[in-house]
Amino acid sequence: MLWTLSFYFDICLTKSGQEPTYLRLDTTEEQAFQTELDKLGVAQREEIMETLTSWEERGLEKGIEQGREQERRAIALNMLRKSLPLETISEITGLTLDQLQQLQATAEQTES
Repeated sequence: MLWTLSFYFDICLTKSGQEPTYLRLDTTEEQAFQTELDKLGVAQREEIMETLTSWEERGLEKGIEQGREQERRAIALNMLRKSLPLETISEITGLTLDQLQQLQATAEQTES
């Protein structure tokens, strides 16, 4: 099972050149994974756990960044509703003028 899991992630990285696809394991799969992990030597287990930890850290970083982006957009939307100049909103939020115009258009369609 572990070899297949490792091979799957290697294929993902090789084919797409992007971050690996994160698998969500149910309880049964987690138990099977742990059973396979227990069969390995200490060095192999540590290597696998380091890899999993790094993937988890990347996922957390990605989630934090997505949260920040959502917050910037929410703040920008509030500022747009107050009719502040786009340049001012861009300067404060870090969003580009194009992003603000798209946000404004989406908001106008939603509010109509």
